[in-house]
Amino acid sequence: MIATIRVLLIAALTLLMTSPASADRITAGAVTYVAGAGPITVQFTSDSFTFDGRASPIGGVFMPWLQCGVPECVPGSTVDLLAFWSGTDLPGTATLEGETYSHVGSLAGTSSLLISLTGALVIPADFVSGILTAPFVFSGQFFYERLGTGSVFDLFGSGVATAAFRPMTAFPGALALDSLTYEFAADVAPTPEPASMVLLGSGLAALAAARRFRRRS
Repeated sequence: MIATIRVLLIAALTLLMTSPASADRITAGAVTYVAGAGPITVQFTSDSFTFDGRASPIGGVFMPWLQCGVPECVPGSTVDLLAFWSGTDLPGTATLEGETYSHVGSLAGTSSLLISLTGALVIPADFVSGILTAPFVFSGQFFYERLGTGSVFDLFGSGVATAAFRPMTAFPGALALDSLTYEFAADVAPTPEPASMVLLGSGLAALAAARRFRRRS
């Protein structure tokens, strides 16, 4: 089922992997997961946009949490860094060009955010525990209403993901994910092609598949 979710998300995110030249590049902030510490914090900044919110490992799709919980994170394996949230799974507060949107993701609000983080982290064959890093790529879209008109603001960025692992007591040889931080860097990232509204429907289909998987589990 994890493989099925991965295939759905690849299809859903094909258009989101890159952003148009007019998109804002995220230059600072982080997406931070700490096991047992509550929601994932999502904070980032670009020249025109800021977001401060939260997400849940069981909302949207957070592949490192799913993969390491199975558990499939073992020495010599590759951790899929894919993380994907949108709509009510990503509540928070945003600012765009000086205007504040206080109820992003709320059913009663007029704005929502869709984000994707992608990458791969290889666990060395002789790894026992500790810290590993790998690059990631970020893409996103902010959907908002201004003066009665719906608009979309594109975002992109990149950075370094830092993961902390420890031995999983219940499964000898497997590794538990203690924490994972996607930290944005100010380096210029390649600029891809624009996403379209087709992404939204595909993303929702992928999220529905992930939720069905969690219910069966």
